[in-house]
Amino acid sequence: MKVISLEGTRFTEACCRLSQSVTASGFIPKAVVGIATGGAVVAEAMPMDGAKRFAVTCRRPGSRAKGGLFRRVVGRLPRRVADWLRIAESRCYEMTGRLRAPHVPVVTLPPSLREWLLENPHASVLVVDDAVDSGATLRGVLDAMARVAPEADVRSAVITVTRANPITDPDFALYRDRTLVRFPWAADAVKVVRPIVKSLPAEYSTAIIDLDGTLVSWNTFTRFVKFAFGRSGVRARSGIARAVVSRKLRRISHWEAKRRIVKIVETEIERGRVTDADIHVYAMQVARDVRALVLEYACRAECALLATAAPELYAAPVARILGFDGCVASGTDIECKGAEKVKAVLALGVDFDDRTLVVTDSEDDRPLMQANSKGINVMM
Repeated sequence: MKVISLEGTRFTEACCRLSQSVTASGFIPKAVVGIATGGAVVAEAMPMDGAKRFAVTCRRPGSRAKGGLFRRVVGRLPRRVADWLRIAESRCYEMTGRLRAPHVPVVTLPPSLREWLLENPHASVLVVDDAVDSGATLRGVLDAMARVAPEADVRSAVITVTRANPITDPDFALYRDRTLVRFPWAADAVKVVRPIVKSLPAEYSTAIIDLDGTLVSWNTFTRFVKFAFGRSGVRARSGIARAVVSRKLRRISHWEAKRRIVKIVETEIERGRVTDADIHVYAMQVARDVRALVLEYACRAECALLATAAPELYAAPVARILGFDGCVASGTDIECKGAEKVKAVLALGVDFDDRTLVVTDSEDDRPLMQANSKGINVMM
């Protein structure tokens, strides 16, 4: 048994390899179903042109137990110690599985997937998860699919199979030798930003790029609110709704509404109701919609920074996925806009010179462009 890390570009490459193994077999799915939350991230990263995308919630019991304290402690451990704990945990679960049969959950498919299967009863469907341990989770989802569309051609794909004899063996897997994988959303994953793979000659010393309206054309926070609302508990949903209504009635500022909602989501993460993998799924959705022209600016810089007023909660994962060298974003105490954004950029050691590039669409970034008076400013 060994532990490997699939972080940054390694994760993307692994998902592409898994996709290639599926298509190389001649199986072309009309729909891809990710088992939330890790499987949904893998499914999002697998290039499957033309396939409908769905997600099914069926979280492993161990996932709920790993709350905020566990994540903070494990995240600070040396990599060798974390690997040892990961192997020990896997062996413990394996011994428990030998003493009692794995519990296969009864899974309820989301209405959108159920309706699609009823309309396409003979379709080819690929069910994706990050890993198969006992195989009970995958078995539960496959059984649910069979109840709705027994004639459908349903196959499964995972990154790794961690046990010798799971009750459900996936059709496709990158690793079948009990390899344990450290995914980007794991508690002990490296959180540093990977440098951009620069395929273009460097023209700028530093590229500082805004997110909303610049790198993507839509408002990422508005969509994040809907995303978080659908994954939160009842009390958290109530708090999110109150913040949205208060903002609509102009009782609180946009910043205050953002601060309250981010705090609520952070609490849900602490309680294990929303996971890092959930946030990674959303970040993948944002990264998928980037403007290629703007990203090209980043690729032409020696150092590329994502500088945004969006919450760091999801802005930082977006920066990692896209390969930015750093990210400045809003926390729950200070909104990263105007003069505060300039301070945050300077705190990263940026020297504004004649080869510094600022790309934005917001008038709020006038202080940033003034600080870059010697360089190049692009207003989208």
